[in-house]
Amino acid sequence: MSVGFLRYYNKSQPGAKLRSMFAVASMYNLDFFHFSPENVNTEAKTINGMFWSKEMVEYVRKEVPYPDIVDDQFNFRSKDRELYLELKEHCYLTYMPLGTKSAVFRKIDTTDFSKYLIKTYHFRDMDVANMLVGEKYIIKPDNGGRGENIYKLERISQDAFDLHFAGETRQMTLEELAQEYFDLFETRYIAQPFLDSTTIEKNPFDIRMHLRRGREGKWDTHLIYPRIGSSAGVVSNVATGGAVSLNHKSFLQQQFGDDWKRIFDELKHIADVFPKTLQKKYKKLIDSLALDVGIDRARGNELKFFEVNTYPGVQTYPYHSSEASIHFYMHLLNLKKEGKL
Repeated sequence: MSVGFLRYYNKSQPGAKLRSMFAVASMYNLDFFHFSPENVNTEAKTINGMFWSKEMVEYVRKEVPYPDIVDDQFNFRSKDRELYLELKEHCYLTYMPLGTKSAVFRKIDTTDFSKYLIKTYHFRDMDVANMLVGEKYIIKPDNGGRGENIYKLERISQDAFDLHFAGETRQMTLEELAQEYFDLFETRYIAQPFLDSTTIEKNPFDIRMHLRRGREGKWDTHLIYPRIGSSAGVVSNVATGGAVSLNHKSFLQQQFGDDWKRIFDELKHIADVFPKTLQKKYKKLIDSLALDVGIDRARGNELKFFEVNTYPGVQTYPYHSSEASIHFYMHLLNLKKEGKL
């Protein structure tokens, strides 16, 4: 039984993540290979996959039948839709899309974790004209990631708004906002009240939690770390230059004084219980989650969920992530042998 790792990949040699995947797979004698969409022959039902050869001590290409499992967590392109449907018919695909941000929040709202939700609106349902002076909202795509295309809207007077985006601020009237942005925002954007999740130095931050299944399909806390943006930014955004701290305990101790232990324990509870709770809302196995948690200083350091996504991109500690993935593949293969997948 075999596992194919599907990604768009144009390098001549695998990067750190893929090298670590090959290393761990080899250690556990898992038949594992990498491929991209162009490597698939749908007529012959074969794939020209990249394998690691222990004997030749190099990467080699081999034509092989479709694998039992495909890790298909890649940036889906519309032109590959037919390929996706073809593989879905013959292989088990690991990717489990959770849905839009608002849809995921609706599912969480029916659980014990509803207290962590930030009130969320479709922008088209917002009454921007009647925002109070001093009110602030984060406006972001309902379906998107990596902290991109995020705006902060603040009413600064009865006749003016500040719109913060990409490190710049524009002062606009309601009419100017409507003319330039409402068509965009009303189609696919949501709005949330601004959360004062900032450091002592007034930099925006959140706590990123990487949670994933590993050995025997059990959930494991892969990584928890603060992501810190600049004071000019709207949110913490590593994708566009933010920073991370790899010791969330020290960060909490430095930032929250005597309250750090309560926050630390609450984060641990979320990591331990939330994935199992969310899984009950979906039929297919969720293999990994990225949970972004804010801490609202203005409301007694309340914890709130900014976003919940599947399959976090892991650049730090790729070996740790790869080992969990390989263990999960082996669990899926066992389930398939038993006819339970």
